Amino acid sequence: MISTSGFSYLQGNAIAQIDANAFLGLSSLTSLDLSNQSLTTLRSNAFRGLRRLYKLSVAGNRIAHVRDGAFSGLHRILML
Repeated sequence: MISTSGFSYLQGNAIAQIDANAFLGLSSLTSLDLSNQSLTTLRSNAFRGLRRLYKLSVAGNRIAHVRDGAFSGLHRILML
């Protein structure tokens, strides 16, 4: 479940992919934990709409490809 409180912990849910614009409408999210998933590729615009996000964790994934624009719009990121 995605939280509107500012923090979402989705670790260990076997998420295989994140579609473009998957987080639109969640602009208040400040921290997102996607660790220990099944992610291998970060697609373009995967995190679009997360204007306030400052912490993103993708640890424990086997990411082999990061597409152009995967992190576009993440101007406040402090921790990745």
